Amino acid sequence: MKPELDERLCTAYPEIFAERHLSMDKTAMCWGFACGDGWFNILDRLCAVIMSDYTLAKDRYAWVQKRLAEGESGPYVNDEVLAQNKLDMEAAVPPVAKQVKEKFGTLRFYTEGASADVGASERQEAYVRLAEALSAVTCEVCGAPGKRGGHGYIRTLCESCREKDNASDTRPDSGY
Repeated sequence: MKPELDERLCTAYPEIFAERHLSMDKTAMCWGFACGDGWFNILDRLCAVIMSDYTLAKDRYAWVQKRLAEGESGPYVNDEVLAQNKLDMEAAVPPVAKQVKEKFGTLRFYTEGASADVGASERQEAYVRLAEALSAVTCEVCGAPGKRGGHGYIRTLCESCREKDNASDTRPDSGY
């Protein structure tokens, strides 16, 4: 991925890409995003939806906390609601990306430290699975609709990018 797109993701989602600039003995994120620019939008939306769960829970907690500090009380503003909102916020903490790459023509998004809450963790995993599925039908180079295929090295490409890829390759076309 182009350095400027790499930087945009790391700047927009510092919690998720906290390890982006660590050394290789700590994380595989040191290699950056090992996929094409065409999947930038998939990665951007994936991170946005993961962060939205956390941001929403954090905002709810702050809202109740502020109301309680101002002396309000009621069914939606009390110590019990505050405690539940704190638990929700802690459960929605975003995972840290350990590696983002292409493998067998699809996106791989490996994380660690995803939410301890089973429901939130399952949601985050579902978001990742959806992003990986979208990559299987999105050209890794340009982002247009694509198909998986290739001769030995499987890639997901649109017709135009596949033609360019085949033109630069001296091996016979496998028919994909």
